[in-house]
Amino acid sequence: MRSLAAAGDKESGLPDRPNTATPAGHVVGYLRDWKVYHFHDTSESARIKQPGRCDETDSLLPQADNLAAFLRSIRDTDAYRLIVRTIQRVAPFFLDFVLEPERDNPKLIRLRWKHRGSEDTFDASDFSDGTLRFITNPDHRVHAIGHAGQSVLLGGLDCGRPRQRCIPISSSE
Repeated sequence: MRSLAAAGDKESGLPDRPNTATPAGHVVGYLRDWKVYHFHDTSESARIKQPGRCDETDSLLPQADNLAAFLRSIRDTDAYRLIVRTIQRVAPFFLDFVLEPERDNPKLIRLRWKHRGSEDTFDASDFSDGTLRFITNPDHRVHAIGHAGQSVLLGGLDCGRPRQRCIPISSSE
């Protein structure tokens, strides 16, 4: 049996292109579908806290720029309801997202939410850093499928669309 790579090699030794002739070729095909997300920025300038385009719903962007638009596109699904229930388990004050376009520019949408027992609407900046990271953390396995069939881990669950693999990464930095 041939080894893919020797200990200490910087490359995996996998073929450059997927193929069905070898197990390594199958692995390459599988890995090519993966998307890597890194949701670690919770600063005031973080893209998740900024308005995003309402029509950007095919897949979640690497820094969750379009999380509000994506959630809006699945809000009538079991996946969305599971996402909300999972967030409520760790943040009982959270009632639901408010996923409506900006009043002054209906082509944009911002991640907003309602506090349980209040009529006030808050935006992503009002979540603690920990709550915002929880919402986007893959360790919590709340899972939804995007329009283009891309699997998105928020925080799984199948929205009934074809699956693609992804590896979201979250850190506490």
